[in-house]
Parts: sequence; structure tokens; C-alpha cells
Amino acid sequence: MSNDWLSDARKIPGEPMSYIRKLAVQSVVERNYSPDLVASVFGLSRSSVYEWVKKYEKAGYDALNTQDAPGAEPRITAKIDTWLKSIVLSENPTSYGYDTVLWTCQILAEIIEKTFCVRVIPSTVSAHLRQWVSVIKSHVIVLKSVIRRK
Repeated sequence: MSNDWLSDARKIPGEPMSYIRKLAVQSVVERNYSPDLVASVFGLSRSSVYEWVKKYEKAGYDALNTQDAPGAEPRITAKIDTWLKSIVLSENPTSYGYDTVLWTCQILAEIIEKTFCVRVIPSTVSAHLRQWVSVIKSHVIVLKSVIRRK
């Protein structure tokens, strides 16, 4: 962690920031320090301290935990995923007019766009396929351990 956070609290990582919020609120609520003083000591804005106290009053200390950003909706939905598994395992690109029998991420991205009107780049398809591989590997590990026990 760089020292950027010393001058900008937005750069403090999630877990330490959650702890700072809780300390600040505890100082105001349980120790009766003024929000102005707490903000000054922690190098924060008064409005942040007041906001955290309101969150605490509504939902307790858990409300002060850092929330993960929701992120964008996945381009490859569950419906596309099911379809993709089906064609990769049971067909080949010649069924879709390509002159190769090997699937590539580029070909899969083109077919997804034609079939579902969803534009994905080949690297998105690649990342999605890597997730499958990791799931398959974990299943294989579990199966091997079950077989060893017998």
C-alpha cells in the first residue's frame, strides 16, 4: 500500500476503512466526542462522520462495513452460458458456416453476437471458459478424493 492514503481517505483499502468508520462512530456515540473533533483527528470530513453516525443509528456497526461495488452485469448470461456449453461440447464451427472444426474465442464471440445480439470480445469468452476449467478442476479433485477413500 502506498502512502497516498495519508492525504486521501478514499484510497484507504476496504477493511481498514471499515475499522476507521467504526472507531469514528464509537468515538462520537459511546465516548461523546464531537463529530468535528473526530473528523479532525482522523483527517476526514465532518459530513462523512455525520453520515456514518446516521448509518450506525439505522443499522448498527455492520452498516459501516465497506460494500463491494456491484460492477457491471455479466455479458454472458446464464442462458448464453447454457447454450455455449451445449454447442462447445456437441457441435463444431462448421455447423455455423466456418471452415474449421476447432472452436476459437473469436468464433464463439461472433456466434454469440449473431445468436443473442450481445456483443462480447474474445477475451470475455476466454475468461468465461477459464471459469469452466476451474470448476471442472475442482470437481475432478473432489472425485479423486472420493475414489481414494474407497
